[in-house]
Amino acid sequence: MRKACEDLLPADIVWRTKAQFDEGSGTVDCLQRALQMATGVVGDVERTDEARFYRSVVERHYTDPQRIFATAGTWASDRILA
Repeated sequence: MRKACEDLLPADIVWRTKAQFDEGSGTVDCLQRALQMATGVVGDVERTDEARFYRSVVERHYTDPQRIFATAGTWASDRILA
């Protein structure tokens, strides 16, 4: 996508450092509060608690959740991708 747009947009926009959705959108605090309510965790919801919650949602709503888990990605450990 960057290569396709490099002649249409300023270089500082095309080649800026990218962040994962929750970081780049400013929804970190909102997501944290929603996860606290959904999981019952008091304080910061750790990635493992968050992952466990999402897994339980998929298991409840899909007939064959293993097909989803086999192809699902995971969050990057440093949370900022170049």
